[in-house]
Amino acid sequence: MSNHNNSRVEEILSSFKLSSYVESVTEMKDKILITLAPPKELVSSLTKLAENATDSLNALGEKHQIVFTNASSKKVAGVQKIIMVASGKGGVGKSTIAFNIAVSLAQMGKKVGIVDVDIYGPSLPSLSGISKKPILEDGLMIPHEKFGIKMMSVGFLVGAEDALIWRGPMTTKMLYQLIRLTNWGTLDYLIIDTPPGTGDVHLSLAENYEIDGSIMASSPQGLAVADVKRALTMLGKLNVPLIGIVENYSYIVEESGKKNYLFGDETASKKLAKTFKTEILAQIPISKELDEANSNARPLTYYKPKSEISLIFHDIANAL
Repeated sequence: MSNHNNSRVEEILSSFKLSSYVESVTEMKDKILITLAPPKELVSSLTKLAENATDSLNALGEKHQIVFTNASSKKVAGVQKIIMVASGKGGVGKSTIAFNIAVSLAQMGKKVGIVDVDIYGPSLPSLSGISKKPILEDGLMIPHEKFGIKMMSVGFLVGAEDALIWRGPMTTKMLYQLIRLTNWGTLDYLIIDTPPGTGDVHLSLAENYEIDGSIMASSPQGLAVADVKRALTMLGKLNVPLIGIVENYSYIVEESGKKNYLFGDETASKKLAKTFKTEILAQIPISKELDEANSNARPLTYYKPKSEISLIFHDIANAL
């Protein structure tokens, strides 16, 4: 969209007294999508103005669509609960945990969606075996569906080899597109797989969405827990409720069936849980079976729901 058209769009929206409600203007493949977020009580009175403004905008030579959103509320339309899965450190299995929790919830009869907002290293395309871009209908992205869950990822929108270097405003826009411009339908749970660390994504999520609870993924080592502590402190300052900690790579199951806890029984994660007055929701072993399931895009909780590790994920899902 040219600078000239930009100014004309602003002028037209202003003439219909809509400019103060503009939340975003997104240039899509076949149209310019304009989202308005007025107070709910004004939507009906602004609808006719929006229709007239659309006619004037289309006269510019490009197709425009104006939609009203629920963005003035922190709730996401149709979604009952939003659960954030976070980690202070990368490489602790956060995405594996988020994905298998989502599948477990679906197997319990819940309507579930998962959105992967890890802009630095999205894992959902690999875990799901899906790489194609979502289709658009009426200005909204249609999430992919597989394993009983609806899925959206930043990895579906960019190439596998693309490196994203985004600052705060771009991150906020990306979250808006993935969460609010996706047609989720009706969901009991939307699981959000976040990047590791404490960055713009977490701040934007806490500021703009009502997060019903968070799960912190960790591993038993003291070094990993030091980063988790910072992440837990951040969530506390953002008033995001903490459900508990999931400790990954906790032990190895020996041939005899005995559990060998490599870092001892009183791990750094357990000590941290006591400090933050929360609980260890589950301890997940180092597992070749789980690794192979991930590598082959065949989630263990879907293909082997009665396996010992799948039952652990079911227990975590039951805690939500």
